[in-house]
Amino acid sequence: MENFRKKIISWGAKLLLGLLIISFALWGIGDYTMGGKDGDEIVAQVGDQTISGRDLKFRVNNSVDRMRKIFGEKVSSEQLMAMGVIDQTLENLIEESLFTQYSQKLGLIISDEILGAEIRTDKQFLDSSGKFHRDKFRQLINRLGYNEKTFMELYRKELIQRQLLSTINFAEVKPKQLLNDLVQHRGERRIAHIFKINHQSMRITNRPTKQVIDDFYKKNEKRFISPEYRSLTLLTLTPPQIAGEIDILDTAISQEYEDRVLEFSTTETRSIQQIIVPKQEQAKEIIKSLNKGISFLETGKKIGEMDASQINLGEFTKSQLPIKIIAKKAFSLSLKTFSEPIKTSLGWHVIKIDKITPASVIPLSQVKNKIRKEMQLDKATDALVGLANKLEDELGSGATIQEAANTLNLQTVKLIKSDRLGLDDSGKPIKILQTRPEILETAFNTAQNQNSPLTDYDDSSFFILHVNEIFPPKLRPLKIIRKDVIKTWEKEQRQNNAAELANKLSSLNKKIKTTKFVTSLGQTKPLTREGKGLDIAIPGDLISKIFNAKTKETVWTGGEEQTYMATVEKILPINPSNNAELIANIENELQENIRRDLREQFANAIRTKLDVTINKKPIEKMFYQSQ
Repeated sequence: MENFRKKIISWGAKLLLGLLIISFALWGIGDYTMGGKDGDEIVAQVGDQTISGRDLKFRVNNSVDRMRKIFGEKVSSEQLMAMGVIDQTLENLIEESLFTQYSQKLGLIISDEILGAEIRTDKQFLDSSGKFHRDKFRQLINRLGYNEKTFMELYRKELIQRQLLSTINFAEVKPKQLLNDLVQHRGERRIAHIFKINHQSMRITNRPTKQVIDDFYKKNEKRFISPEYRSLTLLTLTPPQIAGEIDILDTAISQEYEDRVLEFSTTETRSIQQIIVPKQEQAKEIIKSLNKGISFLETGKKIGEMDASQINLGEFTKSQLPIKIIAKKAFSLSLKTFSEPIKTSLGWHVIKIDKITPASVIPLSQVKNKIRKEMQLDKATDALVGLANKLEDELGSGATIQEAANTLNLQTVKLIKSDRLGLDDSGKPIKILQTRPEILETAFNTAQNQNSPLTDYDDSSFFILHVNEIFPPKLRPLKIIRKDVIKTWEKEQRQNNAAELANKLSSLNKKIKTTKFVTSLGQTKPLTREGKGLDIAIPGDLISKIFNAKTKETVWTGGEEQTYMATVEKILPINPSNNAELIANIENELQENIRRDLREQFANAIRTKLDVTINKKPIEKMFYQSQ
């Protein structure tokens, strides 16, 4: 169980990553028994079966897309790869192949009858009434890029694997002591007093000499290496770029206006006041009061015992008034006139019209340009596909992106230097790359002097780029960046001074007092190890240190601009009787981790009977050579 114990340490992130990758076992997998076709290289040999680079890349891309929806679009491929996506995805494919071959050895089968029954009861293919919907079935397999026969065989393979692993999947292993320990560990809460040292408040007593800066520069050369930059020629095709060139006839605009006239029309509205009373005699008294010239508000307050907010109903169209008889009367009265008493199930109503806003239609002359631009954009969207095809034809005939753009009267953008964050060599953001991360990612996955594929984005736009030159990382000369080096040295001195102060204060085991260097941020509410309940912004690793400290112990952690300290005030153990949901969640996660560990051990046992060989070269070529 050593492997299992390792998993428990950081099970949160690993479980999420693993489940994201495993979720593509059926819904995002190429048929790995077909490895090697169309010149695709083999990345792994598992017994008699092969796993192709195409299958691995397809699964990795799907995993990355799914994870970006969770972690955010700005997470780069490199960051996701560093999380182990490639290795875990390949291991998952190998595991599936092992289980498939072992199932075949055992003679496990799924008949056509059982296969059909399983598919007909799969929730993904059921309509709102719970019945199998063939169109939904076809739409899904088409979206995945399969024909029906291939999909059915993949589904059969998945069912066989479930059958093979059924003992593991339905195992109920619940180590009581481990569960109790985890509940106490994760359910414990703590209260801490938080302090902050602002680095800018720390003094630097001695100015650095030339020799000090020279030595600092040499010692920290890695910090002053410029990132890789790329020079690009970018061509985008978007509807607004060509919309202005599309002619729209006035007759077409007029017809569009007629078709959408309701969009440019407003319905008559009326501001209504109302007094409502339970008895007819009271309603008659209201009419007498109004006829004497007493205001509607005064009459409502005196006879109806209503305040202004109850009397002033607001502005309505006729259809917005829920009682038909009231609506009919309200829209038949003249301005500033009141009605006779009206009987409804709610009582007796007297209404008055305080304001009338007539119905209106915005004339064509005022919206003509708006309609024209909208129609141009619509037609531009349709025309863009044809333009993209023409561009590909030009490029296919040997033209450069610039030459193709000139032929088709399109504009390119030349980006002299950009790093992986979309910043130029002066550190300023390049707008188009900052707002379109897919362009930036493509730029750093395209080789020098090569075009990227023509890629669609935003449903109706395209881009293609050429990498003109790659500027590899290099050490920036000290004579050019001396001021930056001095600032970096000063920043580090302040950080070190703040760390020394925090270390000194925490080691005294005394109550920390606020000074011109130390600021109190107050006492936290009870918080968990995950930071739940925290109402003061602090670094994540300070939370870990809080939960490793004793009562009244002070811990600290450094940051870029501030150093934070925390004194543990109270430790609050979990009360199991009030945390049934947390206990159930931990129990389920523990059960899932045990099953996954057993599944992995089972796969390792099969692996001893089947040769598994991994070919690293094509993997590096696919995922790392351009990084």
